[in-house]
Amino acid sequence: TLHELNQVEHPAIHSSIGELQRLTESGAPAEVLRRTGANLIAMLDSHFGKEEEILFPIAREVLSRQVLAEVGRRMDELDRRGTAPQGGG
Repeated sequence: TLHELNQVEHPAIHSSIGELQRLTESGAPAEVLRRTGANLIAMLDSHFGKEEEILFPIAREVLSRQVLAEVGRRMDELDRRGTAPQGGG
């Protein structure tokens, strides 16, 4: 699951975001933008679902409370700085 999220889904999501930006900048028709946006939303929905249903429950089972607290602290810090984790978020 981690491999799929990091090596397959993240690059596909980033690619789709870039495509939507390129289409917007080039003045693509609204229907093309709508379709591309809908595909991106579907990818994100699937991705977040896997995190919520698979990855996070496994993490809660195998990681100690200390490690989970540290992960939470680091995520809060990234959120305060307005940056996203690279390659694994």
